[in-house]
Amino acid sequence: MSQFVYFQKYHGKENVHSSNVLYMLQKVYYYNPRKFYKFLEELLESEEPDNWILQFKTQEKHAKGVTDFSIIQKSFKIVVEAKEKYNHFDITQIERHLEALKNESIENKILLTLAPFENDQNVFLSLKQKHKEIIFLAITYKQLYEKLLSVIDEMRDYELKDMVEEFYEYCNAEDLIDETDDTIMVRLAGSTIDFNIKEENRIYYDKAGGKYSGFRYIGLYNNKSVKYVGKVVMIVEARLENQEIQCELKYSKNGKIDENTLKRIKNAMDNQAQLYDNTDIPHYYYLVDKFCPIENFTKKSNRALYGKKKFFLRDLGLNPNAEVEEIAEKMKNRFWEDLPF
Repeated sequence: MSQFVYFQKYHGKENVHSSNVLYMLQKVYYYNPRKFYKFLEELLESEEPDNWILQFKTQEKHAKGVTDFSIIQKSFKIVVEAKEKYNHFDITQIERHLEALKNESIENKILLTLAPFENDQNVFLSLKQKHKEIIFLAITYKQLYEKLLSVIDEMRDYELKDMVEEFYEYCNAEDLIDETDDTIMVRLAGSTIDFNIKEENRIYYDKAGGKYSGFRYIGLYNNKSVKYVGKVVMIVEARLENQEIQCELKYSKNGKIDENTLKRIKNAMDNQAQLYDNTDIPHYYYLVDKFCPIENFTKKSNRALYGKKKFFLRDLGLNPNAEVEEIAEKMKNRFWEDLPF
């Protein structure tokens, strides 16, 4: 990544994200207009954007003769509506954008919605059918990054490549790109590790505060190595109040906290009480399907892990949502330093 920061990360207004997207696209255009149009071609999955490039033609024949030369460009307009992680698109607002765009005297009209997560295309289906004269695209920030990357020649476009990667870093820092299914979060598990991995528990807990999301796997660190990895299937925020467990479901594909879940959380609270006496403080409880042991995935530098560390499945040669056995096998007999930081 460049030492020069192209994209501001400190802001007080939501529209900074869309401004940075605009800045990125402007830079692509100024760097090389043809690459910008190639990007549009990739974005629209169409050959048509190539016809939007400014064209110079000589000796062009028409019904009444031949011109010396002509300069041609198809007119187009792209309108972008961007959202942050926890905000949702307002359908009535999108409808207003479409109505305004429909009234433009422009040949090619595109409405692009940009968000951190893929939206249900059925939500926009009726609008697409109603406004068939407008190209309506709904993509993620990660898809935008991938489309930009696809038009770059890594051997030649050094400056542009550097800028696109800086844009990717910005999107990650602002939670605009979701790499949850690709991320292993390694956490300290000193005196609790034997408890964590027991079949009747299969749970990791930590004080609530900061992010509880953004990763799909928990790695348990102890004595300079990651000993186990588990796939998170449920995250619950809970605390003990008047001997009753007060809890809130934060993540689950199953959708509810059952008796077995409560039992596992209660086991964790009992373990906490023996070690820390802080069960009245809200904690996040990460319930995993199973913990798989890892053989010899160690940190060779002198310093121990402080806090937490992320690893990515892609750096292990794995696809998102890989099985924990695959992860353990890929980590086997390797040093942390073998992987990108």
